[in-house]
Amino acid sequence: PVGSLLLLSSFLCLLSDSEYSHTLLQARVPLLPALTCKKRYGNRFTSRMLCAGSLSKHHRVDSCQGDSGGPLVCQGQRGHWVLTGVISWGHGCGNPSFPGVYTRVSRFLRWINKAINKPYKNQ
Repeated sequence: PVGSLLLLSSFLCLLSDSEYSHTLLQARVPLLPALTCKKRYGNRFTSRMLCAGSLSKHHRVDSCQGDSGGPLVCQGQRGHWVLTGVISWGHGCGNPSFPGVYTRVSRFLRWINKAINKPYKNQ
C-alpha cells in the first residue's frame, strides 16, 4: 500500500554522490501515490510503473544510473519478501522533486509465468 517502506538493493548508488561499493547496499524508500508520480513525470509515468522515494530535501535516498534492473521488495504479511518493482529510471539521483521510477512487477506476472514455464530448447 501507498506509504509502505520498500527495500531497494544496489552495489552502486543510493545517493547521488556515491561510488561503486564492494558490498551490497540497501535502503528503505516509501511507496508514493501514482498521482504524485504522474504530477512529477507526466505521461512518461504509466500504470506499468510505480515510484518510491523521499520527497524531503533532508532524506535523499534513491537508486541511480547503473542500478537499473535491481530489486525493489516489500515484506509480506508472513515475513517473506516479494519482488514488487525493478529499478528502472528517474530524473537524476536523490532529487527530492523526482522520486525513483520502478517497473511494476505485478503488471508482468502473466508474461513472467509464461516465460519461466516454457520448455528450454538447447540451440
